[in-house]
Order: sequence, then structure tokens, then C-alpha cells
Amino acid sequence: MLNTKVVLVTGGSRGIGKMVYITSRTQKECYAAAEEISKLGSGQCIGLPANLQEYDEALHRKALHVLVNNAGATWGEDLESYPDTAFTKLLTLNVQRIFTLTQLCLPLLREAAVQGGKEGNVFKDPARIINPTVMAYTLKTAGEAIKASNPLQRIGCPEDVAGVTLFLASKAGSYINGATIAVDGGSLVTMHPRLEVKL
Repeated sequence: MLNTKVVLVTGGSRGIGKMVYITSRTQKECYAAAEEISKLGSGQCIGLPANLQEYDEALHRKALHVLVNNAGATWGEDLESYPDTAFTKLLTLNVQRIFTLTQLCLPLLREAAVQGGKEGNVFKDPARIINPTVMAYTLKTAGEAIKASNPLQRIGCPEDVAGVTLFLASKAGSYINGATIAVDGGSLVTMHPRLEVKL
């Protein structure tokens, strides 16, 4: 599907980003993950170390067909003790840097648009569900409970996200635009409280 495409995925050296092609702020992990991914198929994965919190490290490439904004962070802290510095840092990485990188890559994506150039954002946390505490990763403290409440009785894995990413980046997903797709095994449905209807 993407044999001749240039794909850039931020936050790609670990977690759900590891199944697609990559940049990461940690140079050693970025190169190691790129080498590992390259061994999986006939193509080549190139590691591009970059800290997306720094403007001068934003990437410039000669060609780009797909951009996946996967880099992101959370901060586990109660609302009462949540530090301003953490909020500023997360807002910068999770919002501003997505805008900045997309803006910088836009000329290349537009050039590739005739071939189906795409841009997408991957959000790792349950943004549609209100939590009293913002957890770095809920799986660390409630993995088994999450698995039990999921209709598929398992926690999502990198392949689940990779499959949707490949579909959206291919011609098969070329008519999907501006949509939010929940890759959660159906958890969104089970996490919402049941509504009582009174007649």
C-alpha cells in the first residue's frame, strides 16, 4: 500500500508509534527502533532524532506523503497540585508542536496531495472521558480492570493502531477527512454510564 511513500511518524521509537516510520527525541532509541523496523520488510525505516519542543529541530524533507503526529505526553497529578510548568509543557507538545510540524510539512503534503498525501493525529488517552486524575498511562495502575471492561477482553496493542494508520494513509482511506476514529476495542461504549430513561 505504501511501498513508494515517505511517511513521518513522531514519537515512533516506542509505544504505539513503533509500528510505523519514525522520529523521536531520544537518538539512541530512535535509531535502534528504525533498525528493528527495517528488518521486518523489504523497505527501509530511517530514524530522524528530533525534539519537537524545539522549533529549530522541526524536520524538513525532500518528499513527504504521510504525516502522523503521534508524539505526546501526559502528567499524572491531581487537579489541586497540578503544576503550571507541567501544563505549559504538555500544551506545547500536545497542541502547539502538532500545529508547528504540520505547518512546516504542509508544502510537501500539498505537493503529494495529488497522490493522496495525508496528515493525522494520534491521541493515546481517553479524551472523551472525564477523569478526576490525569494519569500518565492508566494501564500502569488499572491494566487488568481495563482489560476486563473491554468488550474484546484485551488491551490495545501497536498493531491495532498500525492497521488503522495504514488504512487511512492508503488510497482506501483517501475519502476520510476530519474524522475521529476510536481504536479502543469498544471501551468508549462501556466507559460511559448507562442512562436511565424515565417515561
